[in-house]
Amino acid sequence: MGRLRREFYVSAIYHVYNRGNNRSEVFKDDEDKELFLSLLDHYRARFLFKVYAICLMDNHYHMILETVQKHSISRIIHALALAYSIRYRKKYNYAGHLWQSRFKSRVIEREKYFFECLEYVHENPVKAKIVQRADEYRYSSARVYRGNEESVAGLLFLDSYYEAFYS
Repeated sequence: MGRLRREFYVSAIYHVYNRGNNRSEVFKDDEDKELFLSLLDHYRARFLFKVYAICLMDNHYHMILETVQKHSISRIIHALALAYSIRYRKKYNYAGHLWQSRFKSRVIEREKYFFECLEYVHENPVKAKIVQRADEYRYSSARVYRGNEESVAGLLFLDSYYEAFYS
């Protein structure tokens, strides 16, 4: 029996995440993270979705995305993960599964849950004891929300309402 199809909603906000197979590193250096961000930007333009938050850790990622067109979250993440996997395999002469499983996604239906997810995504590097404050981590949108740097700002859909959360 095959997997069940994911439910898809137009104009839905999702918390999307995945990690490396066997919890292994999928982002070994800054170049890998920059590549993932570049691919995310490419597919954002192609599939016209909004990125509210992102955090790239060495062995996993978290994103908050909103679908705004007919494209499903599955199609978006499949394209992104496949493009990244192909380049990763070539760079590291890697064979086998890069991702542990198919990505996870949760629909964010309530405003309160949106802010909880936003905080959760941004606090990942703090919980991992990589940094003391979320806005110190280079590959997190916390830097943008908290006004420290524009490292991923070009990717983000910044709404003044959500920005006020960090004011």
